[in-house]
Amino acid sequence: MKNSKINFFQQATGIPFRGLLLVLFCTLSSLVKVSAQLSVSGSVETATAPFWDPINQNSERFLRNGYGLGANYHWRFGNNQAIALGPGIRYDHFKAGTLDVGPAELNISGILLNARLYPGHFLFSCDCDELKQRLFLEGNLGWHYAAMQVNSPDFQEIVQDKGMSIGFGFGMHLNAGPNFILSPIFRFCQLPNINWEGLDRFLPNGSSPYFRTNSEIRIFQIELQISFISLPKQ
Repeated sequence: MKNSKINFFQQATGIPFRGLLLVLFCTLSSLVKVSAQLSVSGSVETATAPFWDPINQNSERFLRNGYGLGANYHWRFGNNQAIALGPGIRYDHFKAGTLDVGPAELNISGILLNARLYPGHFLFSCDCDELKQRLFLEGNLGWHYAAMQVNSPDFQEIVQDKGMSIGFGFGMHLNAGPNFILSPIFRFCQLPNINWEGLDRFLPNGSSPYFRTNSEIRIFQIELQISFISLPKQ
C-alpha cells in the first residue's frame, strides 16, 4: 500500500474490467427478449468501522454520515422480464473523526456487478403486471479502492487500500413519464477488510484491545435512482 495519490476511477475501470463488461454486454444483448435500463443515482449514507471507533475518546462513531453517486446499466431478460443483471460504477464520501493533526475523510470508488429479482412474478397469482414490475430485490458484488485522507495546513496524507464488497437491498419503481422511472432503494453494503495503515499513531493512550488498523466498513444507503428504459426487442 502506498501513500501517493492515484486516480481511483482509472484503476477501477482498467483493461480487465472493461473486457469483462464487453463480454457481459455481448452475451446479454444476444438474448431474444431483453429490455435495457440506464440509471444514475444519489444517496445519503451512514457508515460504521467498528475497529476504528476507539480513535474517538467519546462514544461517537469514527466514520460519520456521507453521500454517494452512481451509475449503472441493467438488462432485464426472460419471458417475464423478472431478472436483471448489469455493471455499475460508484463513488462514496464520508467525513471521519478529527485526528490530532487535522480532519479525516474516507473516499471509496469502485465497479459493481448488480443483480435484481422481481419476486412479484413468482409470488402474485393476480393479473397485475404493473405491481409485479414495481417491487424488486437486489444484490451486488464490487471491487473498490478506498482512500483514507487527512488534510490540514501542516499535514497531508493519503493512505490507500482495495478490496471486495457485497451489498443487498430492496426498492420499487415509480412512473416518472414515458420511458422514465424513479426508484427509491434501501441498501446495506459491507467492505469486509479495509486497512488504514498508520492510523494507530493517532490512537489516544497508545493502545486499545478494541482497535485494529484494518476494519470492516458497513454502509447503509437510502438512494434515489432515475432510469431510462428501452423496450424489449420484438
